[in-house]
Amino acid sequence: MSGLDDAPEIIVVLGGGLLPDGSPDAATVRRAEAAAALALAHADAAVIASGGGPLASDARRAPASARPRGPEAAHIARILRERGVEERRILLEDESMDTLGNAVFTASRYLKGARPRPLWLVTSPFHLDRAVWAFTRALPGWEITGHPAAEGAEDAARSEDEPTFRLHNEAMLSGVADGDLASMFGRLVARWSEYERYASRVR
Repeated sequence: MSGLDDAPEIIVVLGGGLLPDGSPDAATVRRAEAAAALALAHADAAVIASGGGPLASDARRAPASARPRGPEAAHIARILRERGVEERRILLEDESMDTLGNAVFTASRYLKGARPRPLWLVTSPFHLDRAVWAFTRALPGWEITGHPAAEGAEDAARSEDEPTFRLHNEAMLSGVADGDLASMFGRLVARWSEYERYASRVR
């Protein structure tokens, strides 16, 4: 495989969060490990690590920290390499700050206009439904399959918020056509102003 265009399959792994010191939390590590195992089993697949970090406005997940150790995507890429996934197969999407952002930025940066093909989406089990929904909205016509990471002790508590998050996400994209990344990004900015600095990324 010489590049993304040549890859018959694509694996996208979503960051799960960062600790106050900027290191990856347990969910991010589990997701990266699951993606590494999947990538080793699908040797021709390209792997996109997606995640910049939590929204600064999310007080539960983003304590006041400079997060000096890099975005979620960089940590995921390191774990992939440590487990034997070749550097040439790994791409970074390191600006998104939530699930819709993962989908919009991954699609805009790497997959817009690309040939649709099987896409494996790796995330925590509780998060799969919403993540697959978001990527299906961003990438109409793609064959998207959720691939669960191992469950963690904190998953049960985090799963309680998922129905509410799904409803909020659906409301945010109400009236937006599938694949209209610019309009999706506009809704992200309207909800979270932190995204505005990336306006040039999504057209």
